[in-house]
Amino acid sequence: MRRAVHRLRASLRDINFLPIENAIDLLSRGTTGDQATLPGNLLLEISYDTFTITPRDRLAQPDWPQLPEGLSSLAVTVPGRTPLPESRWVLDAEIVPARPEELSGGWTACLDADQLIGPLTLRPRQSHDRFQPQGMPSPVRLKDWLIGAKVPRAVRDRLPLLVAGDQIAWAPGVRVGQPFIVTDRTRRCLKLAFLKV
Repeated sequence: MRRAVHRLRASLRDINFLPIENAIDLLSRGTTGDQATLPGNLLLEISYDTFTITPRDRLAQPDWPQLPEGLSSLAVTVPGRTPLPESRWVLDAEIVPARPEELSGGWTACLDADQLIGPLTLRPRQSHDRFQPQGMPSPVRLKDWLIGAKVPRAVRDRLPLLVAGDQIAWAPGVRVGQPFIVTDRTRRCLKLAFLKV
């Protein structure tokens, strides 16, 4: 731990014992999202299977598409491209008649276009949200499900959820909603892809 602090703050001398011990204690007992302050304005943060030590002013954000803070909703252009404000990410959307080879995964998803009722929007999660992930028999609390799916804490509040009417159709990077999956009866697919430009 001292070597890590020294590597990031080479000029720092006489590192106090207490913050180092507190950080080590946090690593042995802490859970995902826990943080500890280290000397030299450094921050230790625990993730699912790693931990990070970084300068507070340069906190590493996961490289996921994210909506800017304060944005409540963004209309999706179909077909077309929807840029995420204050970001290099865009969402490409197109209607394709045939069942695509690859259905969904990562930043790409194919949904049954005829099941998407109402306007399509991107929005951040809300406290009351429920989501029925592909393969699940009934909806679950979105917050709990995102934690279980190991979506980074820094992303959860700004993840651009695809919403059809009032139902979450896709949690990008994670899973498509069960009511919108492509089946043998699907006639038209909506193919979506988040890209960096």
